[in-house]
Amino acid sequence: MSAERCRACGAPGARRRGDGLAVCAGCGIARLEPFPGEDEVRALYGRSYFDAWGMQGEAGREAVRAMKTTTFARRLRGLGRARDGEALLDVGCATGFLLHAAREAGWEPWGVELSAFAAEEAAREFPGRIFHGTLEEARFPDGRFGVVVLSDLLEHVREPLVFLHEVRRVLRPGGRLLIVTPDLGSLSARVMGRRWFHRKAEHLWYFTRRSLSGLLERAGFRPRACRSVRKALTLAYLENQLRVYPKPVLTPALGFLKALLPDSLVRRPLWLPTGELALEAERP
Repeated sequence: MSAERCRACGAPGARRRGDGLAVCAGCGIARLEPFPGEDEVRALYGRSYFDAWGMQGEAGREAVRAMKTTTFARRLRGLGRARDGEALLDVGCATGFLLHAAREAGWEPWGVELSAFAAEEAAREFPGRIFHGTLEEARFPDGRFGVVVLSDLLEHVREPLVFLHEVRRVLRPGGRLLIVTPDLGSLSARVMGRRWFHRKAEHLWYFTRRSLSGLLERAGFRPRACRSVRKALTLAYLENQLRVYPKPVLTPALGFLKALLPDSLVRRPLWLPTGELALEAERP
């Protein structure tokens, strides 16, 4: 039993699972154990962090851009029509692919990104709209945004409850929050255990639908809908991911399949389940 207080709810005590995670006795959120230092985690987000995307060369970058914006466009459609000129903030915007889809859908796109490399890439397409640093450091005005998106981001945040209070501050009343994060209750998580493809050194927190809803309620949000996630993914992208984050059997199997199939199939997007959940919430 871990005696450290939970950074998500403040409760003492957590049950160690034996797989490097500890589950809070109060809120049920799982955290990495031992919890790494801030400098240790920040050091991971250099240029090499994005090698797993396979964006080498202009052709590689455009292929990844097309694949990811396809996913993001569908995800944003679930939020309904953008109000005229309404601002959308993507926290952890990476190189800006979601912002591209948001602009196409009529939103006024803004981004926050901790990685200097990714922030610079995003700023080339969205000059003056990308803040390099954390959301707290950006100091946006109260109620500045109609939508905030946290896509594959919340699991990286050191103090999730404090962070979500800041998200709530920058959302207007009635504004919407969209979170996409690995689902610890998913079938792939239960079957793969330590070898689950979302188990990474930079993923500090792991949520279930219930524990994430509870966290949002404590932060002052009203959860609205939760669903499993599918993403448009190519075999080329998956094979590259599994070379950077190798998994027994899967890595050599995908490498073999990629070598066997024609390039047209290797680069064709497929809508695949990812072991993640998408949760929409509203600021009352």
